[in-house]
Order: sequence, then C-alpha cells, then structure tokens
Amino acid sequence: MNKTCFVIMPIGNQKYGNVEISAADLRNKYNDLIKEAICNVKENLEVIRADDIASPGIITTDILIRLMYADYVVADVTYPNPNVFYELGIRHACRSKTILIKEKIDFNIPFEISNLRYIEYENSVTGLKKLSFDLKNYFEYFDKNPNSLDNHFLETAKASEYKFLKFDNEEEQKRKNAEMKLFLKMVENPKVLNSLLKDTDPKTAQLFKELAKSPETAEALIEFLINSGSIKL
Repeated sequence: MNKTCFVIMPIGNQKYGNVEISAADLRNKYNDLIKEAICNVKENLEVIRADDIASPGIITTDILIRLMYADYVVADVTYPNPNVFYELGIRHACRSKTILIKEKIDFNIPFEISNLRYIEYENSVTGLKKLSFDLKNYFEYFDKNPNSLDNHFLETAKASEYKFLKFDNEEEQKRKNAEMKLFLKMVENPKVLNSLLKDTDPKTAQLFKELAKSPETAEALIEFLINSGSIKL
C-alpha cells in the first residue's frame, strides 16, 4: 500500500491586506512546485490537497482523517490563513512527520510557530530544485527516525505523560466484561475448576487454585489476559 502525503495550504481566492492571491495561482503553485517537489524525491507517494476531496474552506471528515493518518504532511505557512493553522494544529496534536514550508516573500511566520523549523522556497525552476533537495532530507530523517517528535505539543505531552483519550468499541468492551465475569465464575466454582484443570500441567493448575482463593487478584489477572488477547472464550 502506497504511503500518503497530505498538503495543507490556502486554496480559494485569498486577500491579506493589499495582497491578493487567486485560487488559480495557488493551484498552479501546488501542481507545478509543491506536489512536483514531493513526487521528485518520494516515488509512489500519494500526494493530495484538501480541495481534491472537499470544497474550499470546508473541513470535512475526509480532511480530518487525512490529518490524523497521513504518513507525511507538508504545510505551506506562507500566508496567515486560519484554515491552514487550524489544520496544522490538528496534525501536531495527532502525530509527527510534518514539514513546514514558506515562500520567500514579506509575510512573517506567526509567533506561535516561529520556533519551528521550516523550508524557505522560491516559486521558480531553481526553487523547485532546492525545495526537492530540502524535502528529501526531511523524508530521509523521518524514515530513519520514525519515533521522533517534531513539535512542541507532542514533546510536552510526552514530558508530562499526558494520557490521550482512548475510544473503545462499546460492544467489544461488553464482550470483554462478559468474558471476565464468566471466567471468574468458573475459577470460583470448585467443580468447574477441577474439570478445567483435569488435563492441565501441575504449575498452571496450582496457579488457578491459588487464584480461586483471591477473587480480586483473579479478576485483575483475567482482565489483563482478556484485554491483551491472551485468552478468549
């Protein structure tokens, strides 16, 4: 399965003060420079931009999924576009392997991300070559260091041992709870326990007999074994 690269950048017509950029110009920059540079250095990589899957300005489920699961993200932070920085924030909260790029023009990087490294590029033939070279270095680093963190949020989350939300499947959790209760009943019932241990090796049999004396210990162990997939009824 091919790896994916999602490109974050302004899409529709843009206006920042006296500066206006058309959607067509941004599309041309994407096709002829950004996407071209990525494809030059990373073969068989699926490169996609937000308007390939949604209307400009709309953050859909598809876009959120791309931000969460794309192997790489390239974010063009040239212009102070709210959607760009919102999507970048979502990506930074989800995972690493995000590359910031910025065209060499008179727009300052917002203070909140000014401490992050970025690739400065020129929208020209020479700029394409340099952007390709710089992107190649980033991709190679990410591939050699898959567990590296590339933003302050993830670094802080790791340092503070922040526990991210886990979304368990409700039906799966019910099944696990039912299995645990059933297994506990089996362990606590002497006749059932003896039947279960009839052909079991002595060490395992002794373990289950000791567990039968301590339901709380048995519950904790059985819950661990079920959740880890070691046992399944």
